[in-house]
Amino acid sequence: MLKKIIPAVISLAMSVGLLAGCSEGSSSEVSSSIVELPAEIAGTAFSAENVMTVDGLAVSNAIYRYFFMNIKNSYFDNGDESYWLENSAALPELITYTSDLSSRYMVTHILAKEYNITLTDEDYQNIEKDTAAAIAEEGGDEAFDKSLSDAFLDRETYQYFLETEYLDYKVYDYFYGENGVECVPEQEIFDLKKKDYVLVKHILILNEEMAEASGLTSEADESSSSLDSEVQQTRLELAQELLQRLENGEDFDTLMKEYGEDPGMLQNPDGYFFTHDEMVKEFEEESFALEEGEMSGIVETSYGYHIIKKLPVQPYLEANIDALKAEYYEKLYTAKIDEKLAGVVCEYEDGYDKIGVRSFN
Repeated sequence: MLKKIIPAVISLAMSVGLLAGCSEGSSSEVSSSIVELPAEIAGTAFSAENVMTVDGLAVSNAIYRYFFMNIKNSYFDNGDESYWLENSAALPELITYTSDLSSRYMVTHILAKEYNITLTDEDYQNIEKDTAAAIAEEGGDEAFDKSLSDAFLDRETYQYFLETEYLDYKVYDYFYGENGVECVPEQEIFDLKKKDYVLVKHILILNEEMAEASGLTSEADESSSSLDSEVQQTRLELAQELLQRLENGEDFDTLMKEYGEDPGMLQNPDGYFFTHDEMVKEFEEESFALEEGEMSGIVETSYGYHIIKKLPVQPYLEANIDALKAEYYEKLYTAKIDEKLAGVVCEYEDGYDKIGVRSFN
């Protein structure tokens, strides 16, 4: 469980720039280099118990520090404080990201309070079991505390993250669980997916540039612009040959497995199921324009040359409806969180405007 909680900041920090939270206008151990930093970059040590409030709920120093240090080390200086000598303008961005991410965590508690959702005795017992399992996995209390410290955590903050995780699940379940108050009939989701999504397979022959990046061309292929042109023409001719063979009746899946250069098809054996604005423009437009069962000609994109076959959506929906429902509700839940986040009121404690690189060391 420790290994699950600690990397959580990474995935969330990747999307924090998209969050509409409030602002003023790897979790692994990192050894920071010691450099002389100007006072305005180094900042003032922040020792107050709380850093900010979000709709009246306090973000503790420890919670803020966890996000601040992990974002700083993973996405800005990589533990090398000399970075800030040339990138001091990035400091406000780091502070804003940290405040937004802290706010995002508080939204779970805000929604739980609004809808009277609380943890049960059983939840707390399970949290205790999770903590005990994490301690055992780390090799005992001493090793566990060392791992927490390396990740800029203490036991109280670790407990908070576990409780928030359990609470987040309960809030989601309240809205979109089996009897969630905002669930819709399954057929509605089914009809929406059938209307706005397509299912396709394709045979991709990479263009010269993409083939080179994927290691599919030799050094000789790269020796001159004329050879580059010949390689490009050869790859186009292969796509044209495959199209002719398909039109002559050869099996699409067989040729796709033998010649296709899109590794994503291996992870999506049923095909790509997608809606608008999820694929490159030319690929999307042709996929939606085809009739079910119809095959395209050669479609050129920035990746190369595609031959697309549109598949019936109905069997795919029937076989994957549970996963599609989960995806549908997860998007709704994300939108609900973002909407709530956009309206929160944040207030900052004294010293917030003096936060710098070393304020939470």
